[in-house]
Amino acid sequence: MYDAVKTFGKDRVAEIDSTAKKAEKVASKIISIFKGKSKRSLGTVDWLSLIVKNDDLQKFFAYQ
Repeated sequence: MYDAVKTFGKDRVAEIDSTAKKAEKVASKIISIFKGKSKRSLGTVDWLSLIVKNDDLQKFFAYQ
């Protein structure tokens, strides 16, 4: 997200939590944001705590 905001600006980036949601619902949210019917949000998805909870840090981060 950092790179997207840096490249396009926060007014052109939206974060959407798709966890356990059907593709149709996620697509509807994207379209709604694109049409200006829903507000954009940033920094609302806490993916890091889920990775830690599932002990998946090694899959996403190279550390020793």
